[in-house]
Amino acid sequence: INAEYMGHFLNGKPHGKGRKIFSQLDVYEGDFANGEASGYGKYTHPDGGYYEGHWKNNKQEGQGTEKWPDGQLYTGEYRSGIKEGKGIYRWVDGATYDGHFRSGKQDGIGRYIWPNGKVYEGTWLNGMEHGKGMVWNVDGTRFEGEFEMGLKNGNGVIYWQSGQRCEGVWVKNKQQGRAVFYFPGKEPIVTEWKDGVMLNNSKEVGETEDKIEANNIS
Repeated sequence: INAEYMGHFLNGKPHGKGRKIFSQLDVYEGDFANGEASGYGKYTHPDGGYYEGHWKNNKQEGQGTEKWPDGQLYTGEYRSGIKEGKGIYRWVDGATYDGHFRSGKQDGIGRYIWPNGKVYEGTWLNGMEHGKGMVWNVDGTRFEGEFEMGLKNGNGVIYWQSGQRCEGVWVKNKQQGRAVFYFPGKEPIVTEWKDGVMLNNSKEVGETEDKIEANNIS
């Protein structure tokens, strides 16, 4: 790639502080070592996007901040040019993810907040909710249980603000099989479910299905 360099040299290569302007008008300004971006620097694109932080061998390495032209923002750790480790990602619509990344995607323990205030906190795998987690809904209900690739899958419990709770099993985000409803000061009620529908309508218990749809990180 053709580029214009202004700065310090060592043995004929950029070394130390410098500024490099590429043919597509991208600009890197910061530290160089043996001709490569290494140390601390800022890489700016003509569309307004940028990365500012630590570099090693021309790749983001360590702590840094990346901003996209549409306003999306990531602040956190990188390894070999990829989001890896702890970080915070903010979307333009107000959604945020605060947690661990692997290979550029949410992976490990993390907390995702939707624009409407809904929250998921728990484990992630390959950019999706996976493992044990909790969801706080805007209506005050809370779900605690198991997730698989973004869907409730396995044992779980729904809690209402009234003190009522439901213990049951979910398969691909729908209640299946036996579920027990507990009410403060009353006897529990046993129900049976199929594909998210209660088979024995012994009591109106409200909505119990809540799909998890986190934004993907680009």
